[in-house]
Amino acid sequence: MEIPAFIKLLRSPIGAVLVRIPMKAGMLRRQLAALGHRTALDRGAIEDFIAWRLAFQRHTDSMRHERNMVKAIIGPKGFKPGVTFEDGELSEMDRPTLMVFGTADPTGTPDIWRRFLRGFPTR
Repeated sequence: MEIPAFIKLLRSPIGAVLVRIPMKAGMLRRQLAALGHRTALDRGAIEDFIAWRLAFQRHTDSMRHERNMVKAIIGPKGFKPGVTFEDGELSEMDRPTLMVFGTADPTGTPDIWRRFLRGFPTR
């Protein structure tokens, strides 16, 4: 699974600077488009979310915490060991899980996510 470019950048030393720069609406729109939300952006369907997200980023330490999370799970060559599941490990899950994915998800195709879900137990 390929790590999205922005996540790689956030993990890098440049990310330490990026999390201190107030995000602008255009930058957020580009990120959302890269994450598969272009259709919603084009329709103007998530303008309230954009306003909320900009305020949240500007008035909290959310981006610093997000960078710390990214650094905790992603190493120089991809996901760190133990972050991803091996075949068979998912069958041990004993909690209900809701999985939401879309056809424009940059972290995986619907086929990848369906294969992932097949590993969960059916109870």
